[in-house]
Amino acid sequence: TTKYQRVDVYDVLRPGVQSLELFKKSLLNDGSYESTHPDLFAPDRIVFLDGVLQSRRSGDAAYHESLVQPALFAHSNPRRVAIIGG
Repeated sequence: TTKYQRVDVYDVLRPGVQSLELFKKSLLNDGSYESTHPDLFAPDRIVFLDGVLQSRRSGDAAYHESLVQPALFAHSNPRRVAIIGG
């Protein structure tokens, strides 16, 4: 071990819902459904800090939005936002 925190990042395809073949097809520019909707076939990116789940691409939008909204509503003219800490 080191004195630094360990960060692990995984890109995961959901079994039964996504496949490597469809993901690869979504990267092509062939006009297929997969290539015109690549976000539906992208792997879920999962981030762990010291083995504890911190964030994932799917399902965190509502959580992150709830952190940002109060600050935006509290300011009379929000143009730039910095979120520090967590």
